[in-house]
Amino acid sequence: MSSSTRILRPVTEADFFQVASILNYYIKHTVITFRTNIVDDSAISTIYKEAHTQELPFFVVVENERVLGYIYVLGYRHERPAYRHTVEISIYVHPQYKGQGVGGQLMKALLDALKTRGQGNGELANLDLPQKKIAVVLAVMAFDVNGPSLDECCKLNERYIRLGFEKVGQIKRVGWKFGRWVDDVIMQLSLE
Repeated sequence: MSSSTRILRPVTEADFFQVASILNYYIKHTVITFRTNIVDDSAISTIYKEAHTQELPFFVVVENERVLGYIYVLGYRHERPAYRHTVEISIYVHPQYKGQGVGGQLMKALLDALKTRGQGNGELANLDLPQKKIAVVLAVMAFDVNGPSLDECCKLNERYIRLGFEKVGQIKRVGWKFGRWVDDVIMQLSLE
């Protein structure tokens, strides 16, 4: 007798192929990402290494060794030190598991990890705070105002608002995919 349990954990190299497969679905079939070329596990390895170098989380939810979704953050414009307290989220859920709580589980774990980052322990509590604390989380998401996914975009924005994000901007007609212009909506969450 085996039971199936969803496990949230840090991504491992063994997950890269499945993570790439999830992303490739969205690349091929949606405007959710402005990527237009499919990726392989080496592209995911590059993202992982960047997150690891920046000491930022990259999580997966797994059930019976199947990756159901993933989330990570990278430093926003990380090559410019003044932005070091701001990160940008990337989250994707396997299309067969959308609406089943995977995204919420990933988001909660990520935000919890970011809120405690840089707090240190005991005597060291404030020594690493200025460099490692995350103050702002950005979600930059495609907003397909003229396409078939407008309703899905609106529902996604509502989910982020329920988590405490606020819409701080909309950049119009910045992405061209599937023969149409797509906007970007910028959502922001303050962790302070």
